[in-house]
Amino acid sequence: MNLGRNEKVELDEFETYLKIKGYSPKTIKEYLLRLKRIEYWNKTNVVWMLKHYPDYLTYWALRAYAKFINDEGMLQFLKKYTKKTKVYSDVDYVKPEEFVKLVKFFNERDKELAMILKIMFFTGLRIGSVLSLTPNNIDFKDRVIRIKVKGNRIHRIPVHEDFLVELYNYINENLIKSTERIFKKSYDGYLKKLKRWSERICGRKIKMHMFRHGFAVNFLRKTNNPYMVQRALGHTNFKTTMRYLTVSTPEFERKIFKFQEDLFNLENETK
Repeated sequence: MNLGRNEKVELDEFETYLKIKGYSPKTIKEYLLRLKRIEYWNKTNVVWMLKHYPDYLTYWALRAYAKFINDEGMLQFLKKYTKKTKVYSDVDYVKPEEFVKLVKFFNERDKELAMILKIMFFTGLRIGSVLSLTPNNIDFKDRVIRIKVKGNRIHRIPVHEDFLVELYNYINENLIKSTERIFKKSYDGYLKKLKRWSERICGRKIKMHMFRHGFAVNFLRKTNNPYMVQRALGHTNFKTTMRYLTVSTPEFERKIFKFQEDLFNLENETK
C-alpha cells in the first residue's frame, strides 16, 4: 500500500486479527479506542495521531494496524518517525507508602517476594537483573552489587550496610551457594502474586517495573539531579532518563510557586 492512498480503517477485522495474534482484551480495547479517532488510513492521519496522542499505546496501535494490512511502507515510516520523536509512556511508579505496606505484608507471607521488591526499590535494578542475581554479584566488603548489562558493561550500585546485612542473612538462612540464583521461582509467579495482593492492599494493580520507576522518581526528588538518576539506573543515553523529569519534584514546585508569586506581586503593584 502507498502512503498517500486512502483506505477506510476496518476495526472489526482488525479486532479479529488482534484476538488471533493473542493480544490481551485490555490491549485490544486500547488499540481500538485509538484507531476510532481516524476514519481513513493514510500518512496525514497517522502523523496527526502521533502528534495529538503522543503516547506509546498510540504508536503500537498504529504499528499493529500497519502489520494487519501488510503496509510495509507505513511500518518503515513509523520506525523513522519515532527515532526523531521519542514516544514515552507516563511514568507509573510505586510510592514509598505503598512499598512499606507491600513489604510488610509479604514479609509475613512470602519473604522471597518481599526481598525482591526491596532490592528493586532500594537499588533501581530491573526485575530481570534481580532474578539473575547470585551471591557472587554482591560485594559485601565494598558494599556494592555488580551486574552485567547491555553492551557487556558492568553496572555497580552502592548498597547501604543495613540492607546488606538483610541480604547476607537471607542468603545464609536459605543455604544459597555462591553461584546459585538467589531467587529461583519464575517471573510470572511473582508477578501474579504481586498484582493480586497489591490490588487489595493498595487499591490498584502494581507491576514489577513500577518498583524501578519508584526508585528513580524518589531518588530524583531527594537529589534533584537527573544525572545521578541516570548513573544509578545505568542508562547510557540521558534521553531515557528524561522520562522521569515529567514527574514533579519539590524543588521544581518551589521554583514554579516562587515564579508565580513574583508575577502575582508584580500584578498587584501595578494596580
